[in-house]
Amino acid sequence: MGLFGARRGSDDPLDEVEDIVAGRGLTGKLTRMFMGADVVQDVQQTVSMARAVQASQAAVAAGVPTTAATVAAVADTGQLMNNDPVVLITATLPDGRTAQVQALVSKLAIPRPGDTVLLVENPTQPGTLAYAGLAPR
Repeated sequence: MGLFGARRGSDDPLDEVEDIVAGRGLTGKLTRMFMGADVVQDVQQTVSMARAVQASQAAVAAGVPTTAATVAAVADTGQLMNNDPVVLITATLPDGRTAQVQALVSKLAIPRPGDTVLLVENPTQPGTLAYAGLAPR
């Protein structure tokens, strides 16, 4: 419930965060004023990463085919989301091409060089790949 009555809009917390960092409403204006542009930009990047994770999970759940790839390297980006790291994965595809994917991964399942990961066509950016998790062993 809002301050002056029932809240309208989505139940998705990411929608509310997007409204705040876009400067909509009193909370958004105060956030932009007191937190500064750097914090707002960091939050926008986090929301973008969360949306990408949601889109790749939805694609896998919808039956979009995945591609198994072998991890060549993993680099930490220094970003955390809910205490899980965002990493840059360099993987070799079955046809020999190399793909780089920035992905949010669980601390318990960080891919290592030599591991097999699943990649899916990125629904938010056609022509690119998104991380879909470690391949079953």
